[in-house]
Amino acid sequence: MKRRVPVLITALLLSAVLLSCLVACMPSDPDEAAANLENAGYIVVSVKADGGSGVTDYLLPDGCTAYVSAYKKHDLIGEGESIEMYYFKDSDSAAAYMEKNEGWANEINDLIVEKENLYREGYITEEEFTTLKEILESTVMKKEGNLVYKGTAEAVKAAK
Repeated sequence: MKRRVPVLITALLLSAVLLSCLVACMPSDPDEAAANLENAGYIVVSVKADGGSGVTDYLLPDGCTAYVSAYKKHDLIGEGESIEMYYFKDSDSAAAYMEKNEGWANEINDLIVEKENLYREGYITEEEFTTLKEILESTVMKKEGNLVYKGTAEAVKAAK
């Protein structure tokens, strides 16, 4: 009986960790992700590859089977929360896309500097700059299996 208690506790903790991992993952279905974002008030554009017969295959990255983009305007500023999700046919295609876009963080830093310059020149207020900076700094780019997404923290949460 004494040995069962630690085993039971360990099993319960492991179950809780596994459940939280499942809940924390992005939807593997682009339609589900799009629906989650629409329900959260985002404007959503969703595109699926058409199998090589049209423009979508030309516009999507190599190996990409679906693309979901969502945007939600912030009340204070013209810019807001956003996310881009690329669904690939396999994990290798997703990894290749991540590798090709490894400089994404530099783009975010450049945008922050650009917004700071607008603030210093008097085109936006300090409050607007602070809000924009927080939104931009919350941006992440991650790969989960066949999915690569780049988005702000709130948009990522809404997609799940």
